[in-house]
Amino acid sequence: MANRKTAPKSKLAAQAEAFVPQATTQMFEEGIEKAQGFARMYSDAAETGAKTVAKQAAASTEMLRTLGERNVAFMTRSFEQGVETAEALTAAKDPRTAFELQSTFAKAWMAEYTKEVGVQTEMWLNAWREAAKTVSRTAR
Repeated sequence: MANRKTAPKSKLAAQAEAFVPQATTQMFEEGIEKAQGFARMYSDAAETGAKTVAKQAAASTEMLRTLGERNVAFMTRSFEQGVETAEALTAAKDPRTAFELQSTFAKAWMAEYTKEVGVQTEMWLNAWREAAKTVSRTAR
């Protein structure tokens, strides 16, 4: 093969050759900076999300504890009232008195149950509303 002699490079070609590595390095560094910025942004979002989840978990735990206490208190009162009614029924002298005792117990129990369900439903709704506000604020 014949040896080819390359023509001497012009000043413009030499500048272009020097520019390409510099431009590439600069673009690479800018890309790294942008990636670090996105990483910081996502890290901040993840941290905020984790704090929100922890806060909501604590609130949920407290809510469940309160509901559990209310349920135990309601069931205890119901049991005690049931025992008192059973004792009164055993002492009843006629069916009419027994029926009145049962009716009174059933009405009182249903009224208390309905009231408790209303209170607990409102507690759940308020908890959901608060959670929705928190999620809505976090999503922004």
